[in-house]
Amino acid sequence: MSASRPTAAATHYWAINAELVSELNRRESTERVDGHRRLFLHGCTGKLDIAGTDDAARLRVMRRMNGEKPEILCDVLVFASGFESTPISDLLADVGRFCHADVHGDRHSTAATGRAPMKR
Repeated sequence: MSASRPTAAATHYWAINAELVSELNRRESTERVDGHRRLFLHGCTGKLDIAGTDDAARLRVMRRMNGEKPEILCDVLVFASGFESTPISDLLADVGRFCHADVHGDRHSTAATGRAPMKR
């Protein structure tokens, strides 16, 4: 991702890949019924930190609905919202040049008044 092209990082339901989410939910449900669970979906969460060990990954998330911060020990992590980022300029047209964001995209982008537009 280019530093000169910040992207939006929204997670609204309209922005996700519904087929991907449906397939993940179907697989999790099947594993739950079969009693051989390896897939656990954690909706409405944000990653706080990750630490690796010799044979596992230790992930700490924040549940956005209640603020809990559980630690999860696992052998594989997959971050999949199905969301594909969109350049801010595509969403805001000419106004986008006044929004400042870092190279990862800033989901709380605001129009900065009193400053020169960003150079592209």
